[in-house]
Amino acid sequence: YYGADTHMSTVIGVTLEHKIVDYFNPRDSGAGSKVRGYFHQFVDCTFYNNPEFGLHLGENAGPYNELARHIKVSNCTFESTGGDGLHMTWAEDVLVTGCSFNNTGDDAIGIINDGNDYLNFNKEILVTGCKIQDPWSMGIRIEGSEDVSISDTTIIGCGEASVCVTSLGLNKIHIPTRRISLTS
Repeated sequence: YYGADTHMSTVIGVTLEHKIVDYFNPRDSGAGSKVRGYFHQFVDCTFYNNPEFGLHLGENAGPYNELARHIKVSNCTFESTGGDGLHMTWAEDVLVTGCSFNNTGDDAIGIINDGNDYLNFNKEILVTGCKIQDPWSMGIRIEGSEDVSISDTTIIGCGEASVCVTSLGLNKIHIPTRRISLTS
């Protein structure tokens, strides 16, 4: 799946397995499913066995900066990915709800500024009602992002930290301890 320069797409009940090639962007053919543009929804989808990210929202690296905005990822499963299950590099107004992340190759959810561009970063991200189990590295990594909230989410068996928040470019991170369950 590739959503470059598209708007208002809905993907329901689809299984995306193995390497999904981005034919519109051959320099990045191993990125799994990449989304850019506005108003995309993924509902009841499975991202399985991709060699890199299961789903990649936005891009913030080099001359190819492209924003993904107004994205909903609902009741999806991310399993056995080589990299992050869900990776955001320049995303805005994203709702991740009711999703399951199992055995991801790096972080289950990476909310990261890959390009170190302090003008183009993730903001207005809500992760709620998710279950994260056995990521290779971290449950949720937040770096170079603003206005991120995590609630009603269970994180179990991380290789490193359940939640990692770095101070680089951060503002307004909300993690109410009574509404997030961290289990080793």
